[in-house]
Amino acid sequence: MPRNDSDDRLSSNVLTDSDVLSRESQELFISETHQIRTRKYLEDASGSFLSRGLHVVKVDENTVLYHVSAAVIEKELKTESSQSDVGNAVLNSSDLIPGQYEGGLKLWECTEDLLRFLNDIDVDLKNKKILDVGCGSGLLGIYALLRGGVVHFQDYNRDVLDMVTISNVMINAKIMKECSGFDLSRYFATDWSDFPQLLGSHMTDNQKYDLILTSETIYNPKKLQISRVTFKTLFKTKR
Repeated sequence: MPRNDSDDRLSSNVLTDSDVLSRESQELFISETHQIRTRKYLEDASGSFLSRGLHVVKVDENTVLYHVSAAVIEKELKTESSQSDVGNAVLNSSDLIPGQYEGGLKLWECTEDLLRFLNDIDVDLKNKKILDVGCGSGLLGIYALLRGGVVHFQDYNRDVLDMVTISNVMINAKIMKECSGFDLSRYFATDWSDFPQLLGSHMTDNQKYDLILTSETIYNPKKLQISRVTFKTLFKTKR
């Protein structure tokens, strides 16, 4: 369901500037660990997707996207006794901890709504440079990849990119046997306000984005100004 600031979790954890944890911003790269994890999800060719821990999102009659079940990731984190922000959230059965864990394991309802909206209006994404902000499952970016876009994925939590986003991108690439655009994808673990600096303080207009996709990320009014400045910095001036 959509995020709601009236939720007790959020009202008891009001985010202030001093609450935002500083963390190392970094770009992630696909490794052998990601290859092994993807093979694990796809190895049982005779089983159903659900039996492999995969869920399906049907965009229309001809387009389906696949993503790893949050329950599978949560089980792995509990087994590993992870002490990361995401691991702590899972151990405490929390969907969201402002300033620490931004809900990336969960597929939020409005992500599916935005997917179907993009599909209904038949937006032209071919050869467009696209940023999926607060990507979580990465399904918005994966849809853009399938439509011919070049996509960068950003999330606040490294574990989300490492265990969820990259896995989903690779799974969809292998199932659909479409790898040209997928190979150009990049993955960034960083806060919005640090993202432009991570990409480079002197970005040319050609290095910026034609389209920025995001869903249920700006749940706190205090983040509106940060997002506005960040998006303005990252958008191409001529689109």
